[in-house]
Amino acid sequence: MIKRIDESTYQSFQSTYHDSDFFLSVEYGRRLVSNGYQVDYLGYYQDEQLKACCIFSRQTLMRVFEKGNITSGMLIDYNDRQLVIDFSNALNKFIKKNFKKVVYYEIDPKIDLYQHDKDGNVVENGVNNEEIVETLKQAGYHQVSLKNGYDLTRQSRWISVLYLDGKTEQQVYDEFSPKARQSVNTALKWGTQVRELSYEELHIFTDMEKLSSERQNYSPYPLEYYQKYYKDFEDYIKVMYAYIPVEVFKDVIEKEIEKTQPKVEKRRHSIEDETYLGLLKEKMDMINQMIADGEKELPLAAGVFILYRDKMNYVFGASNYQYRTLQGPYAIQWEMIKMAIENNCSIYDFYGISGYFKKGEQGYGVFDYKRGFGAIVREYIGFYLMPVKPLLYKFYNKLKKIEE
Repeated sequence: MIKRIDESTYQSFQSTYHDSDFFLSVEYGRRLVSNGYQVDYLGYYQDEQLKACCIFSRQTLMRVFEKGNITSGMLIDYNDRQLVIDFSNALNKFIKKNFKKVVYYEIDPKIDLYQHDKDGNVVENGVNNEEIVETLKQAGYHQVSLKNGYDLTRQSRWISVLYLDGKTEQQVYDEFSPKARQSVNTALKWGTQVRELSYEELHIFTDMEKLSSERQNYSPYPLEYYQKYYKDFEDYIKVMYAYIPVEVFKDVIEKEIEKTQPKVEKRRHSIEDETYLGLLKEKMDMINQMIADGEKELPLAAGVFILYRDKMNYVFGASNYQYRTLQGPYAIQWEMIKMAIENNCSIYDFYGISGYFKKGEQGYGVFDYKRGFGAIVREYIGFYLMPVKPLLYKFYNKLKKIEE
């Protein structure tokens, strides 16, 4: 039997699930409500014992109907085939009785399809959850075609994850790629500092995202979006900012010039030293102009993170292309990885990648950047649609091709 349950009952049940992210939290449920969705917390009982839960949200479909969503899937033992089938049957009956406008609903369980390594290769004899896919199909769900690439209308099916269980900062750092370690060291060498932004400072992030969007040709979210996001997850959100105070940067450059100048003045000196000295002098000219203009810092990068339970989630990021050689994004990720370790997190979730792993393919640069920190690839089992009104569903699927 499906019953409506309150937030506290849901939270108590959720606390028994180890790998439960913030998309399964009541805070996310409240965010859905504030965004205009109809939201119910539903529990499935057998012999008066709570066996499964979900956050069921509804949105308008074709003006007069509704689509249901169970973001990140149900809190249920997916390996118990009969339980999944019984739950789904009971949920369908509940929806038909109580949510009469719902044509279909969608789930996207955070369950690995196959186990992958850091390069995206399937691990031989690794995790294989094809049986769970078959369970969902037997329960009546229609599987959406598995695709690689980005789909901005859905949660990412491919993600990069760094496992931190029992590791020290040094152990994690040592597992970075040489390029990642060098980039972190470069950021620190130039005096990069990382601090948390307050609600009143969110414009620093959005100003930087606007620069990124202009270069990468996408539409950024407005400041109001991030202000609301901040309020919705106020107890868990971390908005981080990497920057270099101009006076600190000037001091570092002066010391680098003092070290390099004598090398260049020698009769026999390397072209690399001469070129490096020229770059230092260009940077000094830039800093002197910034000081003259009253500027206080070089804005390098910013990121939005959610620290929820034992997982650090990297949600949004932006960087200043003008200062890309100063490696601000690496400074932020290293700072947040250290924070995750300090907070006993077992997972550092870099979130979405495209699912393509060859140089030149869509999203390869993002994948390679996250791989550099030691992150492995995870592939989820995908998206599943449950028809509640079969004839209307068939018509809508033919019209919109939602299973493709």
